[in-house]
Amino acid sequence: MNKISVDEEENEQSKETHKHHQSSKQKEKSHLKEELKIREKETEKRVGEYNSVEDFEKLILSDPNNSLYWIQYSAFILDNLGMDSARKIMDRAVHSVDIANLKNKINLWIAYMNLENTYGTPERFKEVVKRALEVNNKKEIYKHLASIYKLSEKYELAFEVFRICIKEFFEDVQLWKNFIEFLFEAKALKIKNPSNVKALKQLESVFDTKEGLNRCLQTLAKSKHLEVNIIFSNIFL
Repeated sequence: MNKISVDEEENEQSKETHKHHQSSKQKEKSHLKEELKIREKETEKRVGEYNSVEDFEKLILSDPNNSLYWIQYSAFILDNLGMDSARKIMDRAVHSVDIANLKNKINLWIAYMNLENTYGTPERFKEVVKRALEVNNKKEIYKHLASIYKLSEKYELAFEVFRICIKEFFEDVQLWKNFIEFLFEAKALKIKNPSNVKALKQLESVFDTKEGLNRCLQTLAKSKHLEVNIIFSNIFL
C-alpha cells in the first residue's frame, strides 16, 4: 500500500470517528431534552413559551421546588448563554429545592449529571456525580449513572457502576435484571468504532452474561430464585 492510500484510509477512519462522536453527542443532547418531556408527563404540566431570564425568574419564584421549571430554565440558558451559565442555574436549582422534596431533588441531580456529561468536562462530571451521591439515594443515582454511561457508549464505566451497585445492593432482584440486560445488550451490539469494540471485548472477558446469571443465583436467597429465573427467561426469549 502506497503512502497516498494509507493517508486516504486514515482520513476516512478519522471522518468515521468524527461522525460517530457527533452522533453520540446528538444522542446525549436528545437525552437531555427527553428529561424535560419525562418531567412534563410526570407533573402533567407544560412550561409555556418563555423568552427571557426575567420570565424564567418569575416562573421559578412561583414554585422553586418544581424541577421541571429549573430544567427548562437551564435549557434556555444553555441555548442562549452557554454551558457556564447553565451550570450556575443547575447549581442554584439543587440548592433551592427543599431537601424533603426527594422526587424533584433527584430529578434535578439527574438532569445536572446529563448536562455535565454532554457539555462539561470529565472532571466536572465526576464532581457532580460525587455530590449527587452524597445527598441522594445512592441506588437511584447509580442507576441513572449507568444509563448515562451506556448512552454515551462508555461500556466499561457502566460495567463498573453496576459492579459497585451489586456489591452494595446485592439482594435487589431488579438491579440484577438491569445488569444482565446490560451485558446482553452490550454483547449483541455491532459497533464500528474501534475503541468501543475493544471495550466490549474487555468487558466480555471479565464477565459474560451466563456467568452474570449464575452469580445472581448464587448471591440471592433461594426464595428469590423463581422470580429471577422468570425475569431472565423473558430477557433471552
